[in-house]
Amino acid sequence: MKKNKKTRNIRYGRILDLVNIILFPILSILLVLFIHKYSDKYYLYAIGLFAFVFVVILLLFKIKGKMIENIRRVFLLLMVILLGLANFYTKDITSGYEAFASSMDNSETTIHYDVLTLKESTNNLQTLEDLDGYVIGFPTNGSAEATDKAKETLSSKLSDYGSLNYDNYMTMYSDYTQEYVDAIVVDQSQKTNLPEDYRNLYEISNVVDTYSFTIKNNIKGNDIDITKEVFTVLVSASDQIEAPTSHSLSDTNMILIIDPVNHIIQTISIPRDSFIPNPAYGNVSDKLTHTGNDGVENTKVAIEKAFDIKIDFYVKISFSSLIEIVDTLDGIPVNVLQPIVEQDEYRSFAEEDLIYLDAGQQTLNGKQALAYARHRHSYENQDLGRNQAQIEVMKGLVKRVLSPDGITKVDDVMKLMSNYVIMNFSESQLTSFVKQQVDNMPSWEFKSLSLDKGMQGSEPTASMPSVYSSIYYLSKSDIEKVNAMYHLMKERNRLSEFHFDLDDMYNGYSTYEESNDIVLAP
Repeated sequence: MKKNKKTRNIRYGRILDLVNIILFPILSILLVLFIHKYSDKYYLYAIGLFAFVFVVILLLFKIKGKMIENIRRVFLLLMVILLGLANFYTKDITSGYEAFASSMDNSETTIHYDVLTLKESTNNLQTLEDLDGYVIGFPTNGSAEATDKAKETLSSKLSDYGSLNYDNYMTMYSDYTQEYVDAIVVDQSQKTNLPEDYRNLYEISNVVDTYSFTIKNNIKGNDIDITKEVFTVLVSASDQIEAPTSHSLSDTNMILIIDPVNHIIQTISIPRDSFIPNPAYGNVSDKLTHTGNDGVENTKVAIEKAFDIKIDFYVKISFSSLIEIVDTLDGIPVNVLQPIVEQDEYRSFAEEDLIYLDAGQQTLNGKQALAYARHRHSYENQDLGRNQAQIEVMKGLVKRVLSPDGITKVDDVMKLMSNYVIMNFSESQLTSFVKQQVDNMPSWEFKSLSLDKGMQGSEPTASMPSVYSSIYYLSKSDIEKVNAMYHLMKERNRLSEFHFDLDDMYNGYSTYEESNDIVLAP
């Protein structure tokens, strides 16, 4: 009886050894493949380590003795368990990365349209069906594809209607309220951008139909090696709580010029009220923030034209992401430049919802970080003060993510970003950049340029031509400064030569030539 039990134990032990000796190389290979996706250096280390351990295990099989057999069996079992846990964890990381990577090459934008009719009108058009045989106005100052899809959608619901195209929302609103057209199609993003004369547009109108669809973005990222070449990124953020795929005001506009070899990030924050040509309105001057209502591509082109530079990539972010990302990281270190009082994310004026921050270095939670990034009314120059605050928040995010504790939360951050961020980097570009960072673990240097030589003013704008709006005139010297820094960063070996000289401020490095398209500060 004891002999049979001993024989069974030996057989079970050998089966366990066989299963583990098969699982060990399989799990090792899976883990090595994962490491290879994010690091070339540690991939080679991993191959060497697992090969060495496997050889040791095989050698242990050649040594006889009950104690050695038990040690080998326990060691092999522990290794398989550890590899299994490692693969389980890496699968979670991979799912976060893959979710985020799905936002790479995001070639679609979601647009939400309302069809409006006047509540009180001569023809008493109260439903969509009432519009058969009547004239509908369509905005054409944005995407032609969006206009075509709007017409196709209505054609599928109405047997017959007339259409009138408008390249200016103001003219369309005017014709609509005077009943020159019977209904209009309005991009929902315009709700936050209605001119004073038409703030009550939705109050006097019936929303007889609402629909959403996606359109193709036209701008693709530049096909360059971002591990070796200096590249530029437009970071555009919306103050509205919505998906980044929607067209909306571009409340924050920051240019990043990134040198991946010398590990320098040059940040340039552009005031949201900058008075620059709006491509969607035939390059008539508009507030920079309004360019976002026609898509992040429109904002990108507007900035390129204004500063005579080339932007390689864009990243569009919904501000609502900041709360969740910062809280996932358990807060970020930020130097608050001055005491502030700001509303919460829902713009509540209730005392219990207000957010108070003291000046100085501190750790901010998600709501506090959003409040600080949004706030501008306490600063002498509102836009410039907010721009500097946003740079401080960005620095805090980078420092936190690259900290030992922050790195363990990267997978959770990536999952969140997939819902709140769109960009036009390719997945291969992002992967190669991540590999470079993991392999080298460089320390990045942040530099910033302030555009503070302009002046405040009041002008009608392309998107609101009948209303005088608060605007910011950029100065020629600020534009030249951005242009010079762009070219110097692109010609990396000349960056050490760059200095400001009162007699030759930009040392001949700026290629900017003043254009009649942009109104500059005197």
